[in-house]
Amino acid sequence: MKKTILLLLAAMACTWALAETSFDFSSSLPSGWSATVAQRGFEERGAQFSSSTELSSPEVMDVKKVTIECSCNSDNDNEFSLAVSVGETSFGVKQLPKANNQQLEFEVAEATSGVLKIVITKGSKKSVWIKTVTIDGTCDGGNTEEEDPLDGLEPDYEYDEPTIITNTENAGSNQAYTFIQNNIKVSCTKGGRYEAYFSVNADAKLTFIATKPIKAIVVNGYVKKAFEAEASSGEIHYVDASEDEVTAEQVLAVTEVNNNILTLTCEKQMRCYSVAIYFTSTPDIQIDEGEDEYDYSFEWEPKEQVTMNVTFDSIAYVDETEFLEYPCTDIKLFDRKNNYMLNLIVFVSTLEEEPKTTILPVGTYPINYTYLDSDDYANTVQASVGGYEDYDFPSYFLTDVMYDEEGLAYEYVPYYVVSGTFEVRAAESGGRFEVHATTYNGSTINGICSFVNGKPVEDAVENVTSDRKATKVLRNGHLLIRRNGMIYGIGGEVLR
Repeated sequence: MKKTILLLLAAMACTWALAETSFDFSSSLPSGWSATVAQRGFEERGAQFSSSTELSSPEVMDVKKVTIECSCNSDNDNEFSLAVSVGETSFGVKQLPKANNQQLEFEVAEATSGVLKIVITKGSKKSVWIKTVTIDGTCDGGNTEEEDPLDGLEPDYEYDEPTIITNTENAGSNQAYTFIQNNIKVSCTKGGRYEAYFSVNADAKLTFIATKPIKAIVVNGYVKKAFEAEASSGEIHYVDASEDEVTAEQVLAVTEVNNNILTLTCEKQMRCYSVAIYFTSTPDIQIDEGEDEYDYSFEWEPKEQVTMNVTFDSIAYVDETEFLEYPCTDIKLFDRKNNYMLNLIVFVSTLEEEPKTTILPVGTYPINYTYLDSDDYANTVQASVGGYEDYDFPSYFLTDVMYDEEGLAYEYVPYYVVSGTFEVRAAESGGRFEVHATTYNGSTINGICSFVNGKPVEDAVENVTSDRKATKVLRNGHLLIRRNGMIYGIGGEVLR
C-alpha cells in the first residue's frame, strides 16, 4: 500500500512534519532534486544512470537513517557503489551487487540535518537505477506515510453505474496533475489536460481512486503507436497499436480490479476522452488486442501412451533473468542420435561463477502451473499449456526432430510436459540433470544428462546470452513477453 501511495502522490507537497518520508524516482526526478549527470531515462526500476553522478535533495532535518531502493546490472559486485551523506555527516558507502529492487540502509547514531547527497560511483557501461529514497526525518517535499489517498473524497458517496470521468480544466501539458470529478480522484505523474481530454505521457502513471472498490474501467481514447501498459491490479486489455496509433471507444480496459486504487503505467502516451468506472458489474469488452490472443490446444500430441528413456548428449541454455527481470533459464537438452529434444523453462537463474559446474543450483524443481495463478513460482518448471499450428508452448519433449540450416526445429512430434520433476545434482567435477515428466496424454519422459566441468560428457554446453528488454503480460491466462511490437514466449521464443 505504501508503494501505491508514493506513485500516486508524487506531485503533492507535504508540510514539515516528523515522519518517514519517501521520494519516488520512477517517472522523474522528485521536485527539488538535482543530478550532476543527466539520467539516461526512467522506468519501473527508477531513474537510470549510466555514468557516475551525484544526486542532491532539498534540505532534510533530524535524519538518522536513509533507505535506498535501487537496481544494478553489473556482474562485478565491487565495481558499483553508493555513498550517502547529510550535510557534513557521512552515512557510509555500500557496494552494489547485481540485483533488482534491493534495499540498502544507511544509518548514523545521532540525527543530523542538511542537504542529502547520494554519490553513484561506477566503472563500466552497466547501469544503476534509483527507485525510491526514504528518510526517517523531515523535509519540504516528498511523500509521507501519513498522507491519505482518499483525502478530498466523500466517504459515503453513491456512485453511478458506470461513473463517467471527463476532463474539467484546460491546464496544459507535461506536468503532474490531480483533479476530482464525481468523487473519483484522478492523478497523473506527468501528462496534460486539454478541453477535449486528459492524458498520460509515455513512461508515466495514471491513477484512479474511489471510496469503494472499483470493479472495472473502460477508456474511450487514443494511444500512440507501440502502446503498452500495465495495471496495478486486475486484468488489463488494450488495443493492438503495433502498426499505428489507435483511437477507439474502448482503447483500454481493466477488469476484476477489486481495489479502491488503480494505477496504469503506460509506455506510450494515452489520451482519455472519457473513462467509465464500474463498481458492481463488468462491461462487455470488445477490444482487438492483436495476434497475442492464442487458442492453445493439445491436439498435436499422440494419444498413445509411451515411456521414453533418453540419455541427452548436448545442452543449450539461455539465462533470461536480466531480460525478464525475474529468475528464468531456458534449457534445451538434445539426443542427436535419436532426434529428440527437451525444452524446459526453469524459474531460476544460472550459477554466477565460471565454470558453471552444475549450470543451475542443485535441487529438485517441480513441473507445474504455479506460474499461471501465483506470483510465487520461483524454483519451479513451467508446465505447457499446449500449442497451436505454428508454435508450441514450453515445456515440451520433441521426437522425430528435423532441423533447418540455422539449427531450428521445423518438423517434429510434440509431447506437452504437464507435471513431474527436474533434478539438478552435483557430481565429481560436474553435474547431472534428471527429468521424470508426464505429458498431457499420459506418456512418460525419463531423461538424464551428465556433464563434467560445465560440458556434457558427449558434447558441449552452449550458453546463449540475452540482452533484450521487454515487459511481461498475461493473455488468456498465459504468460507472454511483448517487445518492440513482437510477442515472445516466457523463454524468449518468438511468436510473431
